[in-house]
Amino acid sequence: RVVVLGATTADDLGLGASALGTEILIRGLPFQVIGILQPKGSAGFANQDDQVLVPLTTVQRYFVGGTAVRTVGVSVSTWS
Repeated sequence: RVVVLGATTADDLGLGASALGTEILIRGLPFQVIGILQPKGSAGFANQDDQVLVPLTTVQRYFVGGTAVRTVGVSVSTWS
């Protein structure tokens, strides 16, 4: 399982460019960080820097349990 993080998401997690190859947990599942996007800023209602990108097949298998994905909601707890 792999993940690419938006710039703000990586920063919020305390991860920089040297974090490539490290693991983060998403819903208790380990994901290897394979990329961090360059800052892009907001566009409309969404900030592109807050993204967490995983392969669609991974979302289908581990998070929705089927073949159809309409939306995915994500929340992050505060790090201590």
